[in-house]
Amino acid sequence: MKLMMKRIILFALILSTQFLIQSCDKEEEQQLPTLAIGDFHEGGVIFYLDETGESGLISSVADQGFNIEWGCPTAVDFGANGLELGTGAQNTLDILDRCETQDIAADLCDKYENDGYEDWFLPSRDELDSLYQNREIVNETALKNNGDVLKGGEYWSSSHNNINTVWRQNFVAGNQSSELKDEKNYVRAIRAF
Repeated sequence: MKLMMKRIILFALILSTQFLIQSCDKEEEQQLPTLAIGDFHEGGVIFYLDETGESGLISSVADQGFNIEWGCPTAVDFGANGLELGTGAQNTLDILDRCETQDIAADLCDKYENDGYEDWFLPSRDELDSLYQNREIVNETALKNNGDVLKGGEYWSSSHNNINTVWRQNFVAGNQSSELKDEKNYVRAIRAF
């Protein structure tokens, strides 16, 4: 009887050990890779991560153009008033809805496609500033992935400032200023994930 009891206990221990090992293996399989600013991910370079580390913003690996107009300089009621992180996509939709001119900044971003991703947009003022703050690591990763560096000039944002000006950012000094919509600047598309 003692021998039978020992065998039952031993068998139970073996089964419970196997169950624990399998449970640990499943937990390891379910863990997602850790993302970081500067990683090449979903068609571009991560330059912003939210507090969860699972969502953020990605920069394209190259400019969509230079000497590009923001567009429709005489149009007044654009919407496109979002300044904060997370508002660039809606600003871009607002611009495209109210301005039919081809090859303006928002249009070039909207048409951009890379690695199967087609949901690119012109960054808001604060999204553009976040890209500027992380430009060195973005440049490094972009070059490693057949891209190009952010230039030392002015980049358009999608954010309206007042009746006929919009926000832009200088990628040398880092300052932001407003500019007339018919002036020409660089354009770099971004996307959210």
